[in-house]
Amino acid sequence: MIDEANRKKFVQNFRLMQEIEESVRDEYLEVSEDADVCAAGIAEEFRQVSQREVKHIEIVEKIIELIEQRL
Repeated sequence: MIDEANRKKFVQNFRLMQEIEESVRDEYLEVSEDADVCAAGIAEEFRQVSQREVKHIEIVEKIIELIEQRL
Protein backbone atom coordinates (compact mmCIF):
# COMPACT_ATOMS: atom_id res chain seq x y z
CA MET A 1 0.00 0.00 0.00
CA ILE A 2 1.13 3.54 -0.70
CA ASP A 3 0.45 6.52 1.47
CA GLU A 4 -2.64 8.61 0.87
CA ALA A 5 -0.72 11.60 -0.50
CA ASN A 6 0.87 9.50 -3.23
CA ARG A 7 -2.42 7.80 -4.04
CA LYS A 8 -4.09 11.20 -4.46
CA LYS A 9 -1.22 12.42 -6.61
CA PHE A 10 -1.44 9.36 -8.87
CA VAL A 11 -5.21 9.68 -9.23
CA GLN A 12 -4.94 13.40 -9.90
CA ASN A 13 -2.34 12.83 -12.63
CA PHE A 14 -4.37 10.10 -14.30
CA ARG A 15 -7.55 12.20 -14.12
CA LEU A 16 -5.64 14.95 -15.90
CA MET A 17 -4.58 12.40 -18.51
CA GLN A 18 -8.21 11.33 -18.85
CA GLU A 19 -9.30 14.93 -19.43
CA ILE A 20 -6.65 15.32 -22.11
CA GLU A 21 -7.75 12.11 -23.84
CA GLU A 22 -11.38 13.29 -23.75
CA SER A 23 -10.39 16.65 -25.19
CA VAL A 24 -8.43 14.98 -27.99
CA ARG A 25 -11.36 12.68 -28.75
CA ASP A 26 -13.70 15.67 -28.95
CA GLU A 27 -11.30 17.55 -31.22
CA TYR A 28 -11.05 14.64 -33.65
CA LEU A 29 -14.85 14.40 -33.76
CA GLU A 30 -15.17 18.12 -34.39
CA VAL A 31 -12.63 17.96 -37.21
CA SER A 32 -14.46 14.98 -38.73
CA GLU A 33 -17.61 17.10 -39.00
CA ASP A 34 -15.88 20.03 -40.72
CA ALA A 35 -17.15 20.60 -44.26
CA ASP A 36 -13.63 20.88 -45.71
CA VAL A 37 -12.56 17.63 -44.07
CA CYS A 38 -15.68 15.90 -45.36
CA ALA A 39 -15.07 17.30 -48.85
CA ALA A 40 -11.52 15.98 -48.77
CA GLY A 41 -12.88 12.51 -48.01
CA ILE A 42 -10.93 12.01 -44.79
CA ALA A 43 -13.68 12.49 -42.20
CA GLU A 44 -13.96 8.75 -41.58
CA GLU A 45 -10.29 8.55 -40.62
CA PHE A 46 -10.81 11.26 -38.02
CA ARG A 47 -13.87 9.44 -36.66
CA GLN A 48 -11.83 6.25 -36.38
CA VAL A 49 -9.03 8.03 -34.53
CA SER A 50 -11.65 9.48 -32.19
CA GLN A 51 -12.89 5.96 -31.45
CA ARG A 52 -9.36 4.85 -30.63
CA GLU A 53 -9.19 7.71 -28.13
CA VAL A 54 -12.26 6.21 -26.44
CA LYS A 55 -10.19 3.07 -25.84
CA HIS A 56 -7.43 5.18 -24.27
CA ILE A 57 -9.99 6.83 -22.00
CA GLU A 58 -11.25 3.41 -20.90
CA ILE A 59 -7.69 2.30 -20.12
CA VAL A 60 -7.03 5.38 -18.01
CA GLU A 61 -10.35 4.87 -16.19
CA LYS A 62 -9.29 1.30 -15.38
CA ILE A 63 -5.92 2.52 -14.09
CA ILE A 64 -7.65 5.04 -11.82
CA GLU A 65 -9.95 2.31 -10.55
CA LEU A 66 -6.99 0.04 -9.78
CA ILE A 67 -5.15 2.80 -7.93
CA GLU A 68 -8.19 3.70 -5.86
CA GLN A 69 -9.05 0.12 -4.99
CA ARG A 70 -5.72 -1.63 -4.66
CA LEU A 71 -3.06 0.87 -3.68
